[in-house]
Amino acid sequence: MVSMKHDPLLSSHRRTINLELAAAVTELLDSKAVIYTLHPELIPISSVFDHSFYKSYVKKNIPVKNWDIDDQVQKIYTSSNKDAQLSLF
Repeated sequence: MVSMKHDPLLSSHRRTINLELAAAVTELLDSKAVIYTLHPELIPISSVFDHSFYKSYVKKNIPVKNWDIDDQVQKIYTSSNKDAQLSLF
């Protein structure tokens, strides 16, 4: 494994590398949140998976028109110039 502290090239680009890693992790979270939103049965209930975290994450980050009582998506926004966030599709 390469150490950023001892490699001058990696050390000079440490911030960029860390930002890229953070962006990749965020994309993985977004992907899992979309799957959870559309088909929660595909993600097994386990001690590792925190459903309440994903419910709140989805509500904050996934554009939806209506949430029903069970926190399921009724409709995904369609793209328009008036939307603050455009559709995922």
